[in-house]
Amino acid sequence: MKVENGVATAWLTDLTGRREEVRLTPDGPGQYSLDLTSRPQATYLLTLTTIGGKTHTIRLMKMSDIFSR
Repeated sequence: MKVENGVATAWLTDLTGRREEVRLTPDGPGQYSLDLTSRPQATYLLTLTTIGGKTHTIRLMKMSDIFSR
């Protein structure tokens, strides 16, 4: 994912409403990744608050831990 102003906080919410602050890994200028391998297959909402105070919510669907190229 790409964020212009940097991320101040990141929250992951599952569909039961359980919310947890998560740590994003910087991948380059304005780019971050999130490791979901320890989480069950489900749909999540990732809410990011930028350093500038803007909030963005992204829907993530984890379907498998197996990746192919």
